[in-house]
Amino acid sequence: MKLADRMKIIKPSGTIAMAEKAREIARSGKKLFNLDVGEPDFDTPEHIKEAAVKALMEGFTHYTSSLGMIELRRAIAEHLMERRRVEINPDREIIVTPGAKHAIYCACLATLNPGDEAIILTPTWPTHFTCVEAAEAKVVEVPCGETYSLDEEELKGKLTDKTRMIVLNSPNNPTGGVLDAEDLKVIADLASERGIFVLSDEIYDEIVYDGVEAGSMISFENIRDRVILINGFSKTYAMTGWRLGYAVADKNIIEAMN
Repeated sequence: MKLADRMKIIKPSGTIAMAEKAREIARSGKKLFNLDVGEPDFDTPEHIKEAAVKALMEGFTHYTSSLGMIELRRAIAEHLMERRRVEINPDREIIVTPGAKHAIYCACLATLNPGDEAIILTPTWPTHFTCVEAAEAKVVEVPCGETYSLDEEELKGKLTDKTRMIVLNSPNNPTGGVLDAEDLKVIADLASERGIFVLSDEIYDEIVYDGVEAGSMISFENIRDRVILINGFSKTYAMTGWRLGYAVADKNIIEAMN
């Protein structure tokens, strides 16, 4: 059987493989300290579970809009206004997806062409590589070290005429590092000058130490039409198995992702 050629460049998820191995070891009865995936060590809060059960019992089991139910999109928009002071149109600038991974995948397919280059700040979640490669674009790494700190000159040196996107993940998986406001501005200004997209995975934005502020790329007006904010409910609300993520972007990008 011959599969699609693209499968030769798409690698299996290392984190999923490690998680499966960990479950296998745990089943054998051995003591295990599981550090493989971003899984909160507490359960989904009771009021969320109760709301889900109530919705099921009341028959909320049918199709919604392909963008996600409007009540949820409005709640996301309200949250961003409260937290980031950014006004988002819930009708046209938000899409709800089955997990943040799917949002990243759709965003890459919507914005990258074969042969384009996507700069990825590393280390990072392996899925960022996979989604860029699935779009048949080339990954260009910009190492940020153990503290996930941006080297402006390193980033500028990796930009070419083929650069189409910059991918960042702050707060960062796996280092826990957080890009400061100055670093985020450097990325925003470069993206604005070069007319390139910014995919900002902010899934850990509420899991930081006291006194640390995790800024958002959605806050920069000069790239509002080129930034794709990725987030979800898995980490903050311990809802990893619920598979609920979302993307916030310009209406044309959201339309393409949909």
